[in-house]
Amino acid sequence: GARLGKQSGNRSAPNISPHNPPLPPGVTRLQMKPRKLTAIASAGLLLLASCGDPATTGSDDSAPVLQQPPPPPSPEVLAALKGQPFGSKLLGRTRYLVGEEYVAADLQKAPRYYLLNFSGSF
Repeated sequence: GARLGKQSGNRSAPNISPHNPPLPPGVTRLQMKPRKLTAIASAGLLLLASCGDPATTGSDDSAPVLQQPPPPPSPEVLAALKGQPFGSKLLGRTRYLVGEEYVAADLQKAPRYYLLNFSGSF
């Protein structure tokens, strides 16, 4: 009779599952060790860090430091910020660098788009 169950003689049978789909012919799976991935990530970070041109990045005149707090926003800007789902959450929460201190001040304009930057450490 025929035996059901695992095939013991076929060691080259691929391990196919929904999480491990079959690959096209000629393509192999790469199994990288964490140490290799760390080295590759570090090299990429170093490459990105070295691409900055000192003449165009970080110069003193590229971002002037405010010497006094900005004036309050106009009533039109306040109304526009209150009408935005995200802008309304920023009212009373933004800060400007004035000299060497951070000072609470609302946005001077109501932008159409916002850039969010999330970061964290473990």
